[in-house]
Amino acid sequence: MMRVAVVGLGVIGGSLALALADARGFDHDEAARRVARGRGVNVADDLAAAVRGADVVVAAVPPAALAEALDAAARIAPSAVLTDVASSKRELEGIAGRLPRSARVVGGHPLAGSTGRGAEAAAADLFRGRAWAIVPTSRSDIDSVRTVAELARSTGARPIVLSQQRHETLMTWLVRAPLAVASALAWSASVESPEGLAEVAGPGFRDTTRLATTPAPLTEELLFGADRERLAVVLRAIANTLTDWADEIVRGDLPPVRAELAAARDMRAQLDRASEDSSAK
Repeated sequence: MMRVAVVGLGVIGGSLALALADARGFDHDEAARRVARGRGVNVADDLAAAVRGADVVVAAVPPAALAEALDAAARIAPSAVLTDVASSKRELEGIAGRLPRSARVVGGHPLAGSTGRGAEAAAADLFRGRAWAIVPTSRSDIDSVRTVAELARSTGARPIVLSQQRHETLMTWLVRAPLAVASALAWSASVESPEGLAEVAGPGFRDTTRLATTPAPLTEELLFGADRERLAVVLRAIANTLTDWADEIVRGDLPPVRAELAAARDMRAQLDRASEDSSAK
């Protein structure tokens, strides 16, 4: 059986520790350890106790703490495969290159999350049916990639191997841009303050703006962290589409908008079919 250590017991780390009954968890924050322990996580009192003897160490920490967490894990458990859960992989290659030469590092990114914070919002089934991006580094080998894929499958997730470039492109469209668009809609509505909006709002508005409730630290990390230029290009493309539609709506020019709305429905249908196919497997 794979021995897994989880460093960082927030929503993702806590959920991973709950999904893997034999995992050992650790968090530098005493309150986080206490909450996770109360949720049934096997929590160690120090990093060394959590990591020592592990086959895989998952660093589920904020980006600013990732280098330190992986460096400590590499020294305590030199034979372990090291992975992370960060939404961006731009910095991981550089971090991996500064670790001991024997370290095996594989990027990981479960496409799952919650608008809640901490282990209180963790759930053992958070990853079930979700994609888990695996992004090899120059410190990865076939066995280490397979190990992280096995870890993902053990949570019910679907491992998908991506290059670093492909991962960043996809995450801009799938994670960062939706967060920005949802927040922009919620903010614009708050500025205009239509009377009765909160009382009358139905599932359409509520579902579309759900990501606007993402905790501030994560929102700021996703919008103002690595690769801001790529995100700006995508947001400008979306803004240009909305501007064009606004002009065409004012003119009553339906045909071009009709064609684009049909393409949008087709794209959404593809997502639904892909979700159904993955659930059937």
